[in-house]
Amino acid sequence: MVQEGDDHGDPPGPESSLSRRARNAFVIISLAWGCYFLGYLVYLSFTVSSERGRWLLTIIQTHYAATIIAPMLAITAFCIVALLQIVAREPVEFEGFGLKFKGAAGPVFLWMFCFMALVAAVKVLW
Repeated sequence: MVQEGDDHGDPPGPESSLSRRARNAFVIISLAWGCYFLGYLVYLSFTVSSERGRWLLTIIQTHYAATIIAPMLAITAFCIVALLQIVAREPVEFEGFGLKFKGAAGPVFLWMFCFMALVAAVKVLW
């Protein structure tokens, strides 16, 4: 019996449906948590009237790269890896420097590489 892919164009196999659902759930939960956290920080920033209560704005002003840019770079690296997995429709594998990364190690290594490349680019351009 020939097993066909699902209606999203994913190749057939036991990994495709469960992996896609897990990835989508992770993305939705991450977005929900990020939106909640961002909303809470915005609320704190604009509703506290005393100077002592504006600790968040002080931290952001003094450490902007660490508080704003680094998390944005992490999200950008994740989006690059996720987009690559969606477009390639195959597991991400990486081979180089005498090492071979397969399975879960492929996307993790690619994320680390993308994140470090983005951090280096910001460091050079800052």
